[in-house]
Amino acid sequence: VVMTQVGSTMDAVLGASLGISSITAAAIGLFCSDSCGVLFGGQIESLAQRMGLPRPGLTTEQLEMPASQRAATLGRLFGVQLGVLIGSISLLFAPSPKPCPVCNKPLKDSNGSFCSQCGAKVVP
Repeated sequence: VVMTQVGSTMDAVLGASLGISSITAAAIGLFCSDSCGVLFGGQIESLAQRMGLPRPGLTTEQLEMPASQRAATLGRLFGVQLGVLIGSISLLFAPSPKPCPVCNKPLKDSNGSFCSQCGAKVVP
């Protein structure tokens, strides 16, 4: 959710005014999302512990086994992919951008005073 909302906001607000591309806005959203993941990752473990979920209880030798490391990597991969899918749900409810009355291409910033594609003046 953080990535899509920050990326959409960056694209809408900064995209037209600073001329950054949608992919740059998406990268900014990913940067913020990953930063939140690092900052709040420990909170998830704390919540799981408070909920009474059992700890794995593996020894150091067991944690270093290739099968354990594969399972940990697949678990992280699944968690990231699930997070991206959940975060992308908000895109289903995002309004479509209005088209430019001159070139008929989607306006990046519907509150702007001109089309970033053709330069036509846009009346909000």
